[in-house]
Amino acid sequence: MPRRLARKQVAAPVLSEQASDFLSPEEHWKRRKAPLTRATHRCDVEADAGATLATTHATTPLRCAFFARGVCHRGPQCDYVHEIPDDAFFRYAGTQPQFDCFGRQRSGEDLTNRNDCTTLFIYLGGVLLASNDNSADAIAALVGNDFSAFGPIAFVNVIISKSIAFVRYSHRSSAEFAKEAMHRQCLSGDRTETVLSVRWANEDPNPKAKARVKREREERFVGKVGGDVRMAGDRDDEGDDEGDDEGDDEGSDDWRRYVTDDDDAGDADDDAGD
Repeated sequence: MPRRLARKQVAAPVLSEQASDFLSPEEHWKRRKAPLTRATHRCDVEADAGATLATTHATTPLRCAFFARGVCHRGPQCDYVHEIPDDAFFRYAGTQPQFDCFGRQRSGEDLTNRNDCTTLFIYLGGVLLASNDNSADAIAALVGNDFSAFGPIAFVNVIISKSIAFVRYSHRSSAEFAKEAMHRQCLSGDRTETVLSVRWANEDPNPKAKARVKREREERFVGKVGGDVRMAGDRDDEGDDEGDDEGDDEGSDDWRRYVTDDDDAGDADDDAGD
């Protein structure tokens, strides 16, 4: 059975989604400081995904950043893949840590400090559900439903008093795609249509997740050198995490250190994807 072709999401290029590489320094600064406005388009993975030149000719596994934003006008003629990252891509991404899932070069800071981070920080603002159930669990379910469309999620934590949420993906590539797709969007079911601000978290705020990342780094190091390496203090660190609840620090401002100061989510270097 022939594979379905990718759908053209728009008829012509959307100038408001022009890559920041093509903006002047003044325009780039204005875009960073301007109030968030709702994106004009949105990626519907089920309706939009399909075969492109990249998949039919197996030229590249890289994903299309414009497809993620819902504004790719090339459809089946696109040189990039119109699908969310899958298992095959997760394996490929592990061999190319210097690039994101769209083929964009990661900065030096990103490579050293956030290469293992799979958590997104989301400012929810004044989200109000149509069901009038605005509990943390209800909003977390809504966030999880929207963000899970772009890859498997490990957990969602909503802090009502701060109007923020943390979404941790199982894979870095899924988080990269979701960050591109959901920034400046609105949650389905939010009757206020509040525009979301989606950024990288500096690191996962959950202490158990920090221990997990530490173990994964050690395991990769062991695999590379072929030796039996054991970091000092590993058992002590893991023991300290027992009994900690995920993201239960609602009463403090410690969450602020998990948000990147220099990473305006709408200003990625969009030099690939269309």
